[in-house]
Amino acid sequence: MRSVYFCSFLLLFLFASGCANFSVERQANRVLVRSARVEAVFEDGQIVSCRSRQQGTEFAAPGNEAGVIPIGLGCAIGQYEELRTLHVPWGSVDLNQHVNVQKLNIYLRPQTQSQFTLDREGKQWRLTWQGLGNDKEFFPECKLSIVVGSDEYGALTWYAEGQAPQGGIFGIQTPLNNISSEVRFVLPHFGGMEFRHSSREALCPYGGAPFWEAPVTAIEKDGMALGVWLHNPEFQPYYAYFKNGPSGFAFSFEPNSLMPIENKIEFRTPLQKLDIFPGDWKDAMRPFRNWYQKEFAREIARRDSLDWAENIKLVIDMGTDFEKVAAEFDPTTVMFHNWNARAAKFDTELPDWTPRAGFVESVEKMHSYGFKSMAYVNTYCINYQSPVFQRDNLENIFLTRKNSLWRYNEEVAKSSQPSALSDMLIGTVDQAKGTDQFEGIKPGRLLYGDPLSEAWRVYHAKSMQVWNTSTGSDANYEDTAGCVNDHGNGIVDGLSAGQGSVAQMRLLQETQPGVPMASEYGPEGIAFAVKWPLNYAQVWGNIDFRRRRIHRQLPVTTYLYGYTTWIPYINCGNDFTRHLISACSDALGGMGMLSSNFADADSGGLPAHLTHRAKLFTQKKLKPYFPEHPYPEFIRCYYQGIDGIYQYYDDGKLQKMLSPDGEELYARIDNASSYEGKLTLPGWPLSNDKCVFGLNPELSYAFFPKSPKGGEILQIESLPEHVCLQRYFTGPGFVYLELRD
Repeated sequence: MRSVYFCSFLLLFLFASGCANFSVERQANRVLVRSARVEAVFEDGQIVSCRSRQQGTEFAAPGNEAGVIPIGLGCAIGQYEELRTLHVPWGSVDLNQHVNVQKLNIYLRPQTQSQFTLDREGKQWRLTWQGLGNDKEFFPECKLSIVVGSDEYGALTWYAEGQAPQGGIFGIQTPLNNISSEVRFVLPHFGGMEFRHSSREALCPYGGAPFWEAPVTAIEKDGMALGVWLHNPEFQPYYAYFKNGPSGFAFSFEPNSLMPIENKIEFRTPLQKLDIFPGDWKDAMRPFRNWYQKEFAREIARRDSLDWAENIKLVIDMGTDFEKVAAEFDPTTVMFHNWNARAAKFDTELPDWTPRAGFVESVEKMHSYGFKSMAYVNTYCINYQSPVFQRDNLENIFLTRKNSLWRYNEEVAKSSQPSALSDMLIGTVDQAKGTDQFEGIKPGRLLYGDPLSEAWRVYHAKSMQVWNTSTGSDANYEDTAGCVNDHGNGIVDGLSAGQGSVAQMRLLQETQPGVPMASEYGPEGIAFAVKWPLNYAQVWGNIDFRRRRIHRQLPVTTYLYGYTTWIPYINCGNDFTRHLISACSDALGGMGMLSSNFADADSGGLPAHLTHRAKLFTQKKLKPYFPEHPYPEFIRCYYQGIDGIYQYYDDGKLQKMLSPDGEELYARIDNASSYEGKLTLPGWPLSNDKCVFGLNPELSYAFFPKSPKGGEILQIESLPEHVCLQRYFTGPGFVYLELRD
């Protein structure tokens, strides 16, 4: 039997700061905790209910069944297959990479025979369960503690401690369980996405960028917003777990111990916080945002100090038709990006930064027009035994990645690994068994490094200084910079896990304060130094995931970190991807993107839409804007322009940019057969004075302020419902029209 008290008693104290009451009340094996705005019940290592004290909004309560979830002390000795399965870094349902579990053996949680105690520790209270178990075995010597309190702003706080004499501790989860199915989750997933309850049960782990780009999440319900976040100034590694259950949700952060885990017999997590506010996701995430911007105030000020970088509203990453671009756009708002300005082929002979023939001259020419230049560089990669690797004795500088929880102690990556998570996207892991970290690696292989090596950080910063000085290029796209994690090297010169990335980006800033940076992804470990995080929407995932993104993005990381999302134009060869990149960019607080061989803005279609959109961004100098009030329904993002506030609207079918006076400036539509509004669809013969009709719901369409050609040869004012236009074109003396029911 669990040791319990047979009567409830109240333990109450007041913070000397006077910010709020904080009370703890034990009720048998449960503990009711009240902070300034939150009332939560802890039971058996998890939070089983949670409500707003002020409005009474119930976010979590028993009956909202989430199913099997990880709870308690993560402990794996020899059970590495389960460890790897539960730490896939992108548990996407669309890609079938989520986890279906009925039993969990590697998480030890409180059981009926656990001994539960509650003890006061100053202004905090310690909940302890002595003896933990899984579905097969009980371990009387294992222990889990959760220490609860309140911070100076009234947020509920806790950290967890675990002990396992057998070793193998990899992390601890204290989930918020039984979350209502009526909530909207807003996650820092690929810049920011919303999730609602669905019928498909799935446990979705997220580990590292771009799958998870901030240690915070928001849950909205009935005009209130609950925020959960990690206070993690040491940038310890962590996962996030999102569970869509039969009739409810669960959510948890899992702070992780440093690898290797075999000898880890005890572990303490960073502080976690939970609070509830009137408003929306912005209000729930504001405490983390405020901490981050204060913590990195100096670096953010340096990042945002360059006026010319603030003025960039269009990135062109294909072609060099400078004359055509200059004729249509203000050059001071345009930056050209080169994906491979090095002499060597892409991903070969790294880190050789010899410029490609003609690149320096190209930079000089674009400068003569008033444009800025950015080029691809690589923060962490080398090609083993390449000429520069040998010349600069990089075997004494470069630190390989030794391990990951997803591949823990796995010598050869399984052929069944998710195709969306290849080495080239996540980063290679070297499982050398001896002291030689390059054991078994073939010459020429691309390797991802660990920035915990101070010598490498200095080497890369100096290399970039030489690169920018010799080429005259204005900005760098630091590829792989966002791979912030624990790579199995432990503590190196006093730093561990994500601290290496923080140190690398700080050094790049200090070395070249006048050279702004784009980066691959934009997580918390590098965001303070990144002006334009790359969000490669047209590449990540499959068609189902990309389709989901079109109507579900929100400007979460833009709000948290203050940068401007960059979605490239490259690999954008059809109308679906053109719709995808423009929709994601509009919702994420982005900017314009084009090829230098862009379509005429008056020619109609999605290519012309991208040009029309880019003109708006460059002419009105649009930049992300975040009002204090909650977003109205269907408004995804605000922009500040030179003449007022613009609004981006998305109702799940129709997307449109609204001017400061509410006029439609451009629109896109899918999942619909008609459009009612003031814009027109150039080249479309099916319309009347009320709407444009006959659209194919499976296709994407772009709408413009007016028909540039002043009307169509043929105009049909009505058709039977469900009939759509399949093909339409005109020629000398004929019109061809093909309809489909």
